[in-house]
Amino acid sequence: MHKQICTLFKADVDRIASDKLHSFPFTYYPENKPFGNYNTVNMLVKHGVHNIGVFRRLCICYQDVPMGDLYCETLQSFEAANVTDPKDIFNATGLKELWYPLSAPLKNSRKIKNWKDLFEAKKVPFDDIAPFVLDHPLTIWHFLDTHILDNVETGKGTLFTFILDGRKAITLHYLGVEAECEFLAVFEILLALLPPKTDLAIHMIGPSVSTAIPPKYRYFAYKSAETDSNLVLTLTTSLYTEALYSGQNISRDFPKLNFGKGTPTAVIILNGLLLGYETWIQSIQMMISKKAKILCTEGMEQNAASVGRNLVNLKHGLRVPVAPNPFRQPVFQFKKDANLPAWSNGFLFGF
Repeated sequence: MHKQICTLFKADVDRIASDKLHSFPFTYYPENKPFGNYNTVNMLVKHGVHNIGVFRRLCICYQDVPMGDLYCETLQSFEAANVTDPKDIFNATGLKELWYPLSAPLKNSRKIKNWKDLFEAKKVPFDDIAPFVLDHPLTIWHFLDTHILDNVETGKGTLFTFILDGRKAITLHYLGVEAECEFLAVFEILLALLPPKTDLAIHMIGPSVSTAIPPKYRYFAYKSAETDSNLVLTLTTSLYTEALYSGQNISRDFPKLNFGKGTPTAVIILNGLLLGYETWIQSIQMMISKKAKILCTEGMEQNAASVGRNLVNLKHGLRVPVAPNPFRQPVFQFKKDANLPAWSNGFLFGF
């Protein structure tokens, strides 16, 4: 067993070179000197965004604050100061002005396959650190682009839903959310990428979502006038249950929903550590019994591969093979105890 595992680990390390896993277009991440997580705070300070906006959750300064409370406090401050101008709201994210507006439609968005494509389309310089917080929505975009949109558009398989006037509706259940609760403002970038007349609902669900967030800060709606597409985000504090999978509890808790009801088009789990928490077992068994499409990421390749090996015990297997994520966060997650290549949203797979 030891020899077998060591062989697998060696293969993971060898793929750094063979698959060019350190190949990012960013000036702060040269291939011969990867940008490590131990330098994150220094980089935030250098760019003037330490403890600013969506970047606050990237250091330990707020580690004791429940997930979602930081963004909730921001929204409460907007309300108290009567801040309604979209530009002022954007400025509070800490992103550079070149990203504004996040929802501005990008031409030929289906050709945006990696960070380089996105930065060239937005005309943003490659020293920008927005990918530190954009890896979550852009990973979802990658899943939409490669595994969902074509099914929705052509009606193939069982993943499509049409509503009135030829509009396309996609419902994602996004499980195990934590820091993503603080990044909600940047998910608006998905509107820049969606095809015209697409309605996307992302229901974020997880036990780590703060219970202190009031209902009015658990529902967010965005619209693109240019493409006539809509994005809805919701927050639910819970483990994933059958009542949530069916859409029953979501429809009950968010009565304003015009779309995003019922069972999901797909279930998304990012950086899930699926084998690290026993609480995943019951949810995964339920989803498999419902024949749900489950799309995931793990930081380390072996974590993803191990999920595939363990699915055999449930008479199941991987439907989407393990592969590097082109939108993984450009921060090398060095961990002394493992010493294996790892990034936030580093490797994609699905079952």
